[in-house]
Amino acid sequence: MLDLGCGTGRVSLAVAAAGHRVVGIDPNANSLAAARGKRGAEGVTWIDGTSAQIPEGSFDVAIMTAHVAQAISDDADWSRTLADVHRAIVPGGRLAFDSRDPDARAWERWTPANTRGTRFLPDGSAAGRSWHRRFHC
Repeated sequence: MLDLGCGTGRVSLAVAAAGHRVVGIDPNANSLAAARGKRGAEGVTWIDGTSAQIPEGSFDVAIMTAHVAQAISDDADWSRTLADVHRAIVPGGRLAFDSRDPDARAWERWTPANTRGTRFLPDGSAAGRSWHRRFHC
């Protein structure tokens, strides 16, 4: 699996832990450093870069999660990214990505009142309270 825009590696690590070959690519060196420091990181090939650095090879699946696709706002960059991914996946392979509908204005609901809650660890113990807060730039 190719995880383009892998960030800190949450998805890459989970897929690798399930026994799959994973390549994670991200242009943010700090995110990759965090990914490389996590348990199981040795099971993923981490690459600092963009779609231009996708290694030659065959991928059954390429993913772009957490709004990576939306971060590519230039039409020429998007076309180049799609061409790079197409070159990297096997015939019949798949590219999956997510995006948000800006007309839904979901960020208006990212307030402490709507998102406050206690987060729990797998063993059931409380990890702490968290919430989302919008910042205006």
